[in-house]
Amino acid sequence: MDLPSAPISPNKIALLSAISASGVADKTAPLLFGEPLLAFQINHLRKLGINRFWVEVDTLPGAIVAIADRLRGQGVTIDFVRSPQELSGKLAEGEILLVQSDGILADDALLTEIAQQHSPLVATIDGRDENERFERIDLNTRWTGFALFDKRTIEGIAALPDGWSIASSLLRQALQDNIPHKPVKQSVIQSGQLRRISDNYDVELYTKTLLKTRASRCFGFIEKHIFGPVAAKISPVIWPLKSRDMIVDGSTIFAGLASLGSAWAGFGAASAALGIVATLFLTIRYYLQYTDKEGIKSKAIDVVIWMTLVAAFFAILWISAPGSMGNLFPAAVVSALLILSRSQNLTGLRLTIVPSPAMVAVLMLVFVIFGFPVAGAMLIAVFQLLLLLFNQIKPNR
Repeated sequence: MDLPSAPISPNKIALLSAISASGVADKTAPLLFGEPLLAFQINHLRKLGINRFWVEVDTLPGAIVAIADRLRGQGVTIDFVRSPQELSGKLAEGEILLVQSDGILADDALLTEIAQQHSPLVATIDGRDENERFERIDLNTRWTGFALFDKRTIEGIAALPDGWSIASSLLRQALQDNIPHKPVKQSVIQSGQLRRISDNYDVELYTKTLLKTRASRCFGFIEKHIFGPVAAKISPVIWPLKSRDMIVDGSTIFAGLASLGSAWAGFGAASAALGIVATLFLTIRYYLQYTDKEGIKSKAIDVVIWMTLVAAFFAILWISAPGSMGNLFPAAVVSALLILSRSQNLTGLRLTIVPSPAMVAVLMLVFVIFGFPVAGAMLIAVFQLLLLLFNQIKPNR
């Protein structure tokens, strides 16, 4: 699910609890994408536009300090708070504090829906037994672990002594102040959009759900049913590597450039084969993302790779018949349809073939091997157009 288009207000500050971070310093603690849970939560919120953080701690292990130092080096503002008193005066008028309880994760859409609100609220679910891992507020309601508070609520707990949990104290104060509840549908629990992470078993379940969701969103039969399972196997192995981005991004760029170079050198089959490899790495890159919406760097690399593969496609047809500009026309049509079809409401065969760069690369490999790349590219374009045409007329049948 894509993130909502409205931006997160810049007056948001996030308070994350690390009181029971069982973990941040324990080598056996659960890791998400190779990161301690606290770092994962912070990076997730950063992707949504929040860049100021307070972390609630009772002790300050070196591992937490190391996380904070690393993120500060990336321009993130992080402060530690140990008691309600330390929050006094920290929140300015008009600023909103987004509280995320220890071990709680939400997907992009749910987290953004909560963070985009402009007034104090407590996000809740009902009190049924299957929600027992979430903190109970009353007989019929549990807390999701997410809330928004303003300066009034913060100042309301300033007189509490040391030793009181900040997040829990804020929740109790919110209940006394009758801050509105925002009920969240039970489906967010059933679908895994909202969950509590406490051990490696929880991480394993979260990872499986995440990979399954990403597989369902892949365009193309090859990307979904062949590259997807490969990426699902590889991703958990690569996540913990510190140099994972450099390895995968470098491999993707190398495959794309090698495809382009092979095409201009007259090795059309090798170019198409390397194009298949590049689309595989693009799928793996998607599986390795922290969230379903990555930053500008990721998007820029994707654009460069797509441009390189399109250039390789043009080069294959140009080299097959030098000087004939007409031979480039099917490559332009196929490339344009690949892009345009992704914004169409396609289903079935149309969804698995038309917007699939891997399918185009595989077909071009076959056509080059049998010696008719230009005619093959024309056939691909005609096939794409027929499928898209059928998609337009089907509702009227």
